[in-house]
Amino acid sequence: DYFQSPSSNVVTFNKYYKLTAGTDTGGQNLLINDYNRNSIYVEYSSKVKLGITTIDGYNFIGWFNGEELVSENINYEHTLTDDIELTAKFNYFLVTTENNIPEAGFFERTYNSEKVSIGTVISLNQYTHNGYNFLGWYIDDELVSTSNTYEYTMTNEDVIIIAKYNYFTVTTSSSHNNSGTITEYNNTKVSVGSTVKLEATLNPGYNFLGWFVDGE
Repeated sequence: DYFQSPSSNVVTFNKYYKLTAGTDTGGQNLLINDYNRNSIYVEYSSKVKLGITTIDGYNFIGWFNGEELVSENINYEHTLTDDIELTAKFNYFLVTTENNIPEAGFFERTYNSEKVSIGTVISLNQYTHNGYNFLGWYIDDELVSTSNTYEYTMTNEDVIIIAKYNYFTVTTSSSHNNSGTITEYNNTKVSVGSTVKLEATLNPGYNFLGWFVDGE
């Protein structure tokens, strides 16, 4: 493009500048002036609109010229005064769920180093197997919830959320081997609060004195 003055033979050419845009992993659907493309030529001081969509699990950091942060706005309007290359940069953080005793319970959904965007709320549900006791959800050895269902809001750091359990056992025995039969428990796991029903059937010639715990 050029402009020629009616009163002279001087021809003035308009200079165009190039904006190139790209993205690292984490972005998709890059738009320049509302069109899906990766570069545009415009005149000096023209404004160029940039936009991009964040992939689930990632977080938009900003538009960068090399290592220099140009804007933290995902929808950004840049005034072009020179050729420039801008890159949309993203990061991610991981969620992992663990169980301190694998056979003690199970999760409705497990997270195995999964990307979760900052601010996303994840709902964790655990189900305890018979014989075990659920202690709670822990992060960095800190108890964060004793409810079976726990909602966690993702922050800007990786997190490991652990469901912790314990168990206690019941063992029964008789003071005399030939005295009769009893309900048998042999290091059997029993959940706290459960009722254990014990019965003794005596052989002739023996007397039942009672049930004793730890000899008392």
